[in-house]
Amino acid sequence: MLFEYMDHDLTGLANQARFSVPRTVKCYMSQLLKGLHYCHASGVLHRNIKSSNLLINNEGNLKPGDFGHARTFSSKDHHNAKLTNQVVTHWYRPPELLLGATKYGRAGDMCSAGCMFAELHCCGKPVFNGKTEADVLTKTVEVCGAPDEVNWPEVSRLPWFNRFDFKQMKARKRPLSETFRHSDRHFGLVGETAYS
Repeated sequence: MLFEYMDHDLTGLANQARFSVPRTVKCYMSQLLKGLHYCHASGVLHRNIKSSNLLINNEGNLKPGDFGHARTFSSKDHHNAKLTNQVVTHWYRPPELLLGATKYGRAGDMCSAGCMFAELHCCGKPVFNGKTEADVLTKTVEVCGAPDEVNWPEVSRLPWFNRFDFKQMKARKRPLSETFRHSDRHFGLVGETAYS
């Protein structure tokens, strides 16, 4: 197999000052979302969106790379097929996978894209950079609030839900738009939509 040469990955560029320019973040996120749309429309779940798997050439074109965890799915059975929940670097792993889900679809890739958006926008570092999966889930609850049957119907049916005491976690009950209030007014709303 031959692939075009890409000069960088997003990890290598993340600390550069140009990410403080909203236009650059919007450009990269637009390309990531178009790439994911193409994958999903073709019946492919990427399942490992993270900065080191987003490749960029010197012209600023971004493409998802490393399809080692990718799986095909059909729109008919993507909620019925059992998949492993041990995919996606845990900093970018969707909460449903952290809670043991083995039936999931495109939403997992979109959640990882939301994490990438927050990383690009905030500080060039992963927002949920916990040392363990439990730590990542705790950090997620701190930013997004605790899951319950009101905001996430049937969450208590996920296999590992009872492993966590969400009442003990310090959940901030504020929207991401408030968390990122210092930024472009659209950033918080877009990140919140992608992560929910």
